[in-house]
Amino acid sequence: MKRKPSAASATKPKSASVAHSKPARPSLSADERNRLLKPRTGADDLGDEIAITWKAERGLRVDGLSANKLQRYVRVSRKCNTKEAALADAQARKMAPIRDARMLADDTLWRALLDLRAAIALRARRDPAIEERFAALLDALKSAAPADVGSGTPTKPAT
Repeated sequence: MKRKPSAASATKPKSASVAHSKPARPSLSADERNRLLKPRTGADDLGDEIAITWKAERGLRVDGLSANKLQRYVRVSRKCNTKEAALADAQARKMAPIRDARMLADDTLWRALLDLRAAIALRARRDPAIEERFAALLDALKSAAPADVGSGTPTKPAT
C-alpha cells in the first residue's frame, strides 16, 4: 500500500530540501590559492583570545565584524584544520604500501643498472666501443649524486 505524501511535504518544493543541505565546498584554482593570506600558526588560538578580549571592550566597533562572528570564524577554521589533518593522516596510511612498493621497485631497477654499469666497465677493457653504445647509461650515472650511485647506503655529510 502506497503512502500519500503529507501536506507539509506536498507543499514543499524539492529544491527547498536541497537549500538546507551543506553548501558546496569551494574549489580554488592555483592562482586563487596563491592570493589567499597565509596566516601564522596558531591564528585560531589568537582569534579566540582576541574575541574574548573584544567582548570585554565595549567601545570597539568594526563594520561587518563582531566578537561573536570572530569566534564563529575560529570554529570554522578549527573544524577545517581538523578535517584536513585527519584526511592527510588517512592518505599517508593509504599511500604507505604504494610508496614502499615503488621504493622497492626503484631499488631493484637501480641495482640492476649499477650491475650493468659494472659489467660494461669489465667488458670495455676488451671492447672499448661498448662504452659508446651504453653512453646514455654511463653519462647518467656520472652525473648522478654519489649517494644515488652507491650501494644504497646513504653517504655521511662532511662535517
